[in-house]
Amino acid sequence: MLALLLILVSASSLPAPASGDEGAVPVINAFSHFCGPTSDADGLYQPNSTFAANLASMSAVLPKNASASGFSAGAFGRAPDTAYGLALCRWDYTGDDCGACLSRAFKDAVNLCGRSKDVTVYHDQCHIRFYSQDFLAGAVNSPESVASNMNNVSRGNVPAFDGLVTSLANAVADRASNVSGRYATGQAGFPPDKINVYGLAQCTPDLTTAQCRACLAGIIKQMPKFLSGRVGGRILGVRCAVRYEKDIFFETTGDMVTLTPLLDPSKGSSNTHTLWIVAIAVPVTVLICGFLACFMWMRRRRRRVYN
Repeated sequence: MLALLLILVSASSLPAPASGDEGAVPVINAFSHFCGPTSDADGLYQPNSTFAANLASMSAVLPKNASASGFSAGAFGRAPDTAYGLALCRWDYTGDDCGACLSRAFKDAVNLCGRSKDVTVYHDQCHIRFYSQDFLAGAVNSPESVASNMNNVSRGNVPAFDGLVTSLANAVADRASNVSGRYATGQAGFPPDKINVYGLAQCTPDLTTAQCRACLAGIIKQMPKFLSGRVGGRILGVRCAVRYEKDIFFETTGDMVTLTPLLDPSKGSSNTHTLWIVAIAVPVTVLICGFLACFMWMRRRRRRVYN
């Protein structure tokens, strides 16, 4: 019994696996979606129509092409039934995984928006947009999706944290807009709250350097309004996106931007491990002492009976 209790104490004191550990399987669910107006006939396509056939062709071609390069866009069919579409995967989500994510997004488009001619679906690792009007020629980022982590940094540290996040976002935006893949990641330590911050910026690869940087600048400008003090958040757009979290959420590479020295996570969690050990060891010790006391009392009682 004593050995079993000691094993329980040892096992409980071990740190839990980090959220970014290998083996985690991404869940392919629609993160957010936007459906165009469906109140009039012009906003809807009919089953078995020419537009429906063009859209079906798009939903087969774009995921297949993007699985090889991470991005695909094009116009399908002739006017007035042309379907314009765009598909993008996060740079570290490639191959069959990318294709599967995009195929799922096209299915979600039908399930969530019916027969709308204007649909955008965002997943964590990919997104699609299709429309009956040509949106591919420009760099318009709408519709955009905003979400934040429910946790905040300490109230007194909000201004400093917001400044660090903005600096990190600008640093990865500079890098992303100047590489051919239009994607970059970065990291920074935030000692006041004993956390690290990891950031990502991405544009569709068909944007020029200037277009990409301008698109990202538009997102970064909105971040203080929607994400102030939050330990994680994202603003996703059709053409570009920025996201940051206190935990690693992307595949790390050797060329990540490092803005400030990182903190050692194990040091920040050592106090928690100590509390767990104390919380378990104290009642276990009481149980052991109680067991020994009962054993000694029974032994003395037996001696009295024999005497």
